[in-house]
Amino acid sequence: MKEINEEVLVGLIKRGLEIEENNSQIVLKLFIAEEDTKRRRILYKIIRDSEYHKSLLSGWIRTLKGEIPPVTQIRDYKFEEMFIDQKLDALRKIESMIRDFYQCLYDDLREIKLEKLIEKEKATQLLSSIEMLIQEEEKHLQMIGELWDIR
Repeated sequence: MKEINEEVLVGLIKRGLEIEENNSQIVLKLFIAEEDTKRRRILYKIIRDSEYHKSLLSGWIRTLKGEIPPVTQIRDYKFEEMFIDQKLDALRKIESMIRDFYQCLYDDLREIKLEKLIEKEKATQLLSSIEMLIQEEEKHLQMIGELWDIR
């Protein structure tokens, strides 16, 4: 396995931030295309959580002395033209991918013994933050299940 140094660590956290930004844009497009107010409420909660996740990741990038990456535009999914099942399936896939990214990052950082790379207290806090992000993405997947139930 290639060595993870502080620069690689910052780069991986930046990727998490980019993923969250893209997710936020996707869910906003779904929110705009959605006509049901109950579904909009759930989508809003996912947007709000994603904004919190972005602020958490940005804080870690700054703590580790990295630069915040510029916002990139995502591809247009044309949600307006999709049926609700197609929209929810796309969202489920995206949220699963985000959870899997955080799980891989967490596993990687545990394996390298992060406290050897950064201060022990920061390492503990960062791992705790990533654990929380994994749990949040699990919660989002449950929320998507609730969206499927609204008919």
